[in-house]
Parts: sequence; C-alpha cells; structure tokens
Amino acid sequence: MSNMNEAPSMVFEALQILDRWKLANDEQLDLLNLPDDMHPRMLKRLRRGDGRLQEDRDMLERMRCIFDIDRSLQVMFPHNGEMANYWVTTPNLQLQEQRPLDVMLAHGTEGMQTVTQQLNGASCW
Repeated sequence: MSNMNEAPSMVFEALQILDRWKLANDEQLDLLNLPDDMHPRMLKRLRRGDGRLQEDRDMLERMRCIFDIDRSLQVMFPHNGEMANYWVTTPNLQLQEQRPLDVMLAHGTEGMQTVTQQLNGASCW
C-alpha cells in the first residue's frame, strides 16, 4: 500500500467499499479528503478505475483505514455481508451512540483510526 503507483486502483477499491456501505457522494468525498466541488463525472471515472487523482499521504492513510475497517467487518460478520455494511451507519455504544461514519466524518483520519481501533479491540473503552 505504500507504493504511490498503486493509488488509482486503491481509490477504485476504496470507492467500491464506500458504495457497499451505501454512503452518499459527499460522504465519500469527505472520507477520502477529496475536494467538495469535485465534479460527479470525475467520481464516476474513479469508480470505473480510469480516473486520476493527485494522491497524498493523508488520502493513502484514509484508504488504508477504509480497507482495515472493511476487513475487520468481514471478520466480525463472516456470514452476513449486509450487517457488515450496515454497521458503519448504525449508532454504536462504544462510540457514545454515534455512528462510526459520524466519527470518521467529524474527525477525519484520526476518527477513522479510532473506528479501526475500536473494531480491532485496541481501544480502551
């Protein structure tokens, strides 16, 4: 994942996960720290895997968190992919009744790391 040349395919994969989570375009843009005014056509190209972005370390870290969260959810719900996808938008007791999505949107990379740690049992709740 550290190879910047892999970023276009990583964006494609991250967007597939965010689509499975049924997130709105503006939520997807925020989670990936993409410009709010990105034209919908560009997002469509990225979803097809043929768009290009100016990658940065923050975007790569955010994508890494999305992959980690998705992987953890697949382990947590191995027989129920819909529940895994639903978890992100469901209020969570360990996050003080906030949706994991809200924590990630409000706190960016740090919020995504918090959600990842919570899923992996690494936090001190």
